Amino acid sequence: MPTDEPAAPRTVPDLLDAAVSRDPAATAVVDRDHRISYGELDARSSRLARRLAAHGIVAGTPVLVALPRSVDALVTWWALARLGAVFVPLGPARFPERQAYIAECSAARVGVTSLAERAGLPDTVEWFVHDDTADPGISAPITPRSARPHPDEPVHMAYSSGGTGVPKGIPHTHRTLTTLARAYRSRFRVEPSSLVLHIADPHHDAWLLELLLTFGSAATAVVVPPAVTEGEQLADFIRGARVTHAYLAENELLTLTATDLPDLRHLLLDARDLTEGLAEAWSAIRTLHLSYGVPGTTVTTSGPAGAGHAPTGNSRLIGTPVDGIAAYVLDDELHPVPFGTAGDLYLGGPALPATFHDRPDITSGRHVAIPFTRDAVPVLNTLDRVRWNHTPTGPALEHVEGPFHVHIRHGGRPRS
Repeated sequence: MPTDEPAAPRTVPDLLDAAVSRDPAATAVVDRDHRISYGELDARSSRLARRLAAHGIVAGTPVLVALPRSVDALVTWWALARLGAVFVPLGPARFPERQAYIAECSAARVGVTSLAERAGLPDTVEWFVHDDTADPGISAPITPRSARPHPDEPVHMAYSSGGTGVPKGIPHTHRTLTTLARAYRSRFRVEPSSLVLHIADPHHDAWLLELLLTFGSAATAVVVPPAVTEGEQLADFIRGARVTHAYLAENELLTLTATDLPDLRHLLLDARDLTEGLAEAWSAIRTLHLSYGVPGTTVTTSGPAGAGHAPTGNSRLIGTPVDGIAAYVLDDELHPVPFGTAGDLYLGGPALPATFHDRPDITSGRHVAIPFTRDAVPVLNTLDRVRWNHTPTGPALEHVEGPFHVHIRHGGRPRS
């Protein structure tokens, strides 16, 4: 039976196409004094994709990206997605050994950077310097648009230590990201009129969260200048830009005043960063979403916090799984534990990556098949212990304990 409802995006380029189709003149990115429409973002990313294709980048190619948070980083992400290539953020130059490790383990032979970032990058890689002024006449979208990547092909692979000290590539497919984009749009009530803070750098998992919050809803990305990190400068920026959605760390929140940001309607905070008084202060005039994530995926569960929502010892309520993610609380023999009993948290579903890149040893150790699920599909052992608990809004997961990477981090998450 015919329907006017558009098909759900199955690939990352579908997300941009949907936003462009909705309103090509709508603002996609605000970066200081520059405003870029969705039509312009499409044209710029398509132009860059043409140039990258001319340099031999094809579907499946891992491409290192050495760019700070910026319009250029967003354009590059979209360009590589158009080509079916894999965006691999390299991280800051002050960690050259980590950069060399990522370059070697990802098997990337080509990268994208800027003139400002070029010095000191791994010389095993052929670096393409991003210059959007080149070939200004080529602004039409890539053709043919029918040459789409497959939903289960990788599109983004950041490296995370995940508490082990050894960075591991975590490949997100088009399917995982479009599933997360739909889940975040629904859970955090993002609309085309929303203004989403972009304060994380591309090598952080939170950058991907901010990107999906924005482009999964045809909203606007508001890029924070590199010099703005916290305090009154950050408050002035958020207030002046009228930001409506943000994911912030505890150390950033502690330098801000909740009542000074009237347009900020939805605030996301890692529940493990929650300290005494934060929930009461920040939930009074907005929705405070306490979240929990795993390496590669910043938000896998979340729940609203209220004035009476205070941390108890090391326990933190972390809400319920977002759409596309299933949570299992199991004992040592991989059987479900009773409600209220602590057990190991396993996560699965189409919104989560299923492997670690080129690490079958870690994949087989962390992704295990649990017998009572359909087809015994492997799920991720988070290494955390949780229990289901009753709350005023219904059952929610409570984080009890876990390894180093999930404990409260003094000073919050570093941004670069």
